[in-house]
Amino acid sequence: MQKKQLLFVNTRANWRVICGIAAILIMMLSFFLYENAFNSWLYYIGMFLLFVPLLIPYKRKSVVKYGKNWISFKLDKGSAYTIRPDKIKHIEVFTEKLVVWKSKKKFRKFDISSYDQRDVFLLVDLLQGRSFSESTTY
Repeated sequence: MQKKQLLFVNTRANWRVICGIAAILIMMLSFFLYENAFNSWLYYIGMFLLFVPLLIPYKRKSVVKYGKNWISFKLDKGSAYTIRPDKIKHIEVFTEKLVVWKSKKKFRKFDISSYDQRDVFLLVDLLQGRSFSESTTY
């Protein structure tokens, strides 16, 4: 049986910043070139570029978004969970579930039985506060 893949999205990636800056510059250019800038094709191109980085993760059901101090992930049809790695006390990985302990009594269970083991270990590395460059190859 084919295991599902997780889509990892770095929200601080350079292309996302460049795309946003280019979108703002194109929209500002439309204000200087056209009298009615809100109805110009240049303005609509800038608006589209502004939302491209936000639309990419919606094509997949299983997404892991991460930034400098947070991780947000959505597995299958469940809701999205946002966790800060510095608030995690302990992580347990089993063959079919992932248990994230925030304190002695607070924990969350996630079903990981249908996901590729390499992707699960990358998610665990992110939850432990390590980046992809620091993580080892499994």
